[in-house]
Amino acid sequence: MPGWHGKCDQPPLTRPEVELALAARLRNLSTCTQGWDGCDRSLLGQRETIDLDVALHARNMVDCRGSRDSCDYAFLSRSEAATLASAERLRNYTACARAAATAIARG
Repeated sequence: MPGWHGKCDQPPLTRPEVELALAARLRNLSTCTQGWDGCDRSLLGQRETIDLDVALHARNMVDCRGSRDSCDYAFLSRSEAATLASAERLRNYTACARAAATAIARG
């Protein structure tokens, strides 16, 4: 009907439909939180997106502190990157000093 602007009421979802939709939403959130393929960020709410960004940033910091290959310095702030670089230099210096001391002790 051209020009008709009436309201189209959708029937309410059944309990199984609600549970299925909720399970799909939680599965997507879990997929995103774990960093797995198949994450659809467009399905997340604003709060979920913020929480996800915080969780992914924290995981990246742990990866960087642990010198893991999954560390991505591009996601660190300047101060975080500088702090980690300083810690890595200290860790490298300490390892080299130990190796030199061991070599000297062995004669």
